[in-house]
Amino acid sequence: MKRKERWKSGWYQFSSDLDRALGQGVFLAAVLVIAAAIILPGGKDLFPGAEKIAKGLEAGYHTTLFRKGLSGEAVVFLLPLVSTLPYAASWLDERKNGYWKAYMPRTTKEKYAASRITANAVGGGLCSSLGYFLAYLILALIYRPMEAAAETPAISSGVLALGGAAVFLMGVFWAGAGFLCSLLFRNRYMIYGGPFLLSYLMVIITSRYLPGVYTLNPREWLAMEHYWEGGSLGTVAFLGEICLLSMLAQYLMLKRRLEE
Repeated sequence: MKRKERWKSGWYQFSSDLDRALGQGVFLAAVLVIAAAIILPGGKDLFPGAEKIAKGLEAGYHTTLFRKGLSGEAVVFLLPLVSTLPYAASWLDERKNGYWKAYMPRTTKEKYAASRITANAVGGGLCSSLGYFLAYLILALIYRPMEAAAETPAISSGVLALGGAAVFLMGVFWAGAGFLCSLLFRNRYMIYGGPFLLSYLMVIITSRYLPGVYTLNPREWLAMEHYWEGGSLGTVAFLGEICLLSMLAQYLMLKRRLEE
């Protein structure tokens, strides 16, 4: 009975945190920003012209635009910033207004830490992956009716799903990086700027000085220009591993902060 009550208490706490992470207008704004970052790099190709449309767009035109957006700089450098918006600042806000001190007698440090960290991860991952799927849906709805018929789909549902999983985990990772910055620096600017700076440094270092360690290059997580064991599934597995390590670091550090 006690175990069941503890489970219910933990689930209520997590659902409350998740509601705060997903129920704000900033979450919707984050989704739209990611979608725009994927669509807009299409540039002039977004407006093919009447003559080209009359002849019919080539098969898979919407997929070409989608992949072009995913391989662009906008997504690589916006994801670290946008993923932190839903809930990465939650602990810092509660620390400044004193809420966590009043709340702690009703819970445990373990439940508090696990709930905040998981809600932050889900918020960052969902806003990223929903933006990804929204961008594909918009491009498919607009351009697919104008495309020539194709014998096979330009992109399979499995590949699309794996790409969405990778983007979700990238959102989880960068949201976690923002949460770590809140614990380390206790500064709101670093929550949003820290992950962006980290992403920039990872791209520069792995591109110029350590090209053999391309698995740590955020560009590579989407573009996959080099060899990955297992292909897209290997990328998802790698991202899952670094997300788990990041969440463990957040959990241990937050527990330590709560004991101060």
